[in-house]
Amino acid sequence: MKILRRYIAAAAVLLLFSWPASADKFILKSGAEIEGDIVERTDSYTKVDIGGTEVTVFNDEIAQEGSAAPSTGKHFLWKASSGSDTCYILGSVHFAKKEIYPLDREIEGAFDRAGVLAVEVDVLNIDPVEIQRITMESAVYPPGRTLKQEISADVYNATAAKLKEFGLDMEQFEIFKPWLCALTIIGLEFQKLGFNPEDGVDMHFLNKARGVKKIVELETFDFQVKLLNSFSDELQELFLSSTILELSTLESEMGRIMDAWLSGDTRSLEEIMFAELSGHPEFEPVYEKMFFERNKNMASRIEGFLNSGETHFVIVGAGHLVGERGIVKLLEQKGYGVEQL
Repeated sequence: MKILRRYIAAAAVLLLFSWPASADKFILKSGAEIEGDIVERTDSYTKVDIGGTEVTVFNDEIAQEGSAAPSTGKHFLWKASSGSDTCYILGSVHFAKKEIYPLDREIEGAFDRAGVLAVEVDVLNIDPVEIQRITMESAVYPPGRTLKQEISADVYNATAAKLKEFGLDMEQFEIFKPWLCALTIIGLEFQKLGFNPEDGVDMHFLNKARGVKKIVELETFDFQVKLLNSFSDELQELFLSSTILELSTLESEMGRIMDAWLSGDTRSLEEIMFAELSGHPEFEPVYEKMFFERNKNMASRIEGFLNSGETHFVIVGAGHLVGERGIVKLLEQKGYGVEQL
């Protein structure tokens, strides 16, 4: 139950807000170093904001972007092959800390070799007005219904108390369904602990690819929001109540997840993500929708990439890659060569 809640939050909170591009570092062929926020990228140049001053760096002057760490062993990265076509598949952590950067050279090198970046949703290419419209259509109760009416008094009071700790007024959330309240609380707790969406692996590569590589989506923002909204009232309330009860363990659990991700330990991450499923059968429909059905759909999209004539760099939540029903296993069952790098 805990890990499912963590996963849903990491997958979905990322889609409900907008963040500025993260700072990047360039090492020029001259030996000079430039670090700042990317404001524009084209095939020939990159504009970087350095403390309020905009600098244009021509791409043929750049020796290296970032300062990738040396390779240390296995990663949450796979290479799938079909004839002459290649697809690199990276498991992502959507909330991370700056300390995970620079990423290993094996990961950055795979990205550099690809012509196309594929992500679950391109969050930097969504109109904020559209985000608000889709969210309001799905996460807001119809007139005459409120959160206080729909959940138990205990869960309601606990939610109000937790939001107050973050300086938020419960009245602001009366119109919202439990799943959005839960995601808001988890997102705030993540950031309190230093795990930020702007430092997530998806955002890192989206910022690098903008204006340089073709970017495609495996899903859509609308699909993901409607998926979260499709769960029953009972499951949504359980999601919210367990969120509040278990926030105290978030830091230690994220530590375990990050350790597994950084070392490419698929067995440990699988255990973290799915061990509790057997003890909570009430969540089986949620796992089916959030993981297994989506795994099939995303594996089919990747299969298309493997017959496109282009090299793709695919980023999906790390939980989608592990286990017998994960994307890696599904591709192997279809006869593709898949190797963990």
